[in-house]
Amino acid sequence: MFSTVLLLLGLAQSAQQGKYEVSLRLPADGLFSAEEMQIEFTIKDKTREDPLMGFEPVIRAKIESRIDMPSMPGMPVIRETSHPEGVPGDYGLHPTFVHGGDYRLVLNITPPGDAPFTVEFPLKVGDPRPNRPKLANPYKLKLSGNELRIEGPEGPVQDFDIIHEKNLHLIVVSRDLRFFAHIHPAYDGKGVFRIEDPLPPGELHLFADFAPRGKGGQIAMLPRKQGGKAPDVDDTLTQPARLTGDFLAGKTTQLTLEDALPVSELQPYLGALAHLILIHEDAETYVHSHPIDDPTRIVFLARPPKPGKYKGWVEVQSRGQVLRKSFRLETSGARR
Repeated sequence: MFSTVLLLLGLAQSAQQGKYEVSLRLPADGLFSAEEMQIEFTIKDKTREDPLMGFEPVIRAKIESRIDMPSMPGMPVIRETSHPEGVPGDYGLHPTFVHGGDYRLVLNITPPGDAPFTVEFPLKVGDPRPNRPKLANPYKLKLSGNELRIEGPEGPVQDFDIIHEKNLHLIVVSRDLRFFAHIHPAYDGKGVFRIEDPLPPGELHLFADFAPRGKGGQIAMLPRKQGGKAPDVDDTLTQPARLTGDFLAGKTTQLTLEDALPVSELQPYLGALAHLILIHEDAETYVHSHPIDDPTRIVFLARPPKPGKYKGWVEVQSRGQVLRKSFRLETSGARR
């Protein structure tokens, strides 16, 4: 029987079970009831260490999670399906708590080729918030010429986890959402990303999608404006594809890609069979989603954080060619 060591460091918690270490990351402002929360955790193998990358992340683990209240055994158990995040070894779940109180998260983890083990974490959940405060983004995107830099709470960020095969994904859209580009600036290893092709003119919003080492996925947005107008971008996926499913503000729901290419004709692109980028009509609210593990169809877990109209772009790869289809979506319910 392994012993469990639990460390609580503010909103960060770590548990060690034998050779495995599980680190929990909670929202910066804590957990609250009556709204869907996002909880992330990382699994690493402490017997396998790289001099540069640190302990090896555990990917493709099977995870069963449950949340209960030890002080109220009659309360229904929350059972959540944990899904992989973009960074290898990172997983997430999206529970909704009916009221505040002291909860317990139990993770039953089965690493590939190894025996399952269990870790537990205490969760302190606050009462419903009448108004959700907008937190300042601790990461800032800096652009000088064709060079991008990320500034973090402790200064320039130079050490990144790989997220879907890249150090950084840069999404460029025009303010009217008629222009779209998904590019990957070359990284020099010292904090500088260089954009190869010149950015178009016009009023643009640049979204950097990245993961500072051990901090989980982050998004930083930078507006850029210069004379002229950004060109319109046409779809390259010609099939009459549709995104179907409930699209609810503040709720994680499933969107299914239908009437597109058969799944058998798709090839992995940047670590997934498809990518979905959603941007609100304010051109500032950004959502990046990937398909769940289903070999027969493309189903995205999407969570629009605010009501309103969105434009979405789905990217897939077939026969070595990256294809893109755009969609217009509108939330059908306000956040509770």
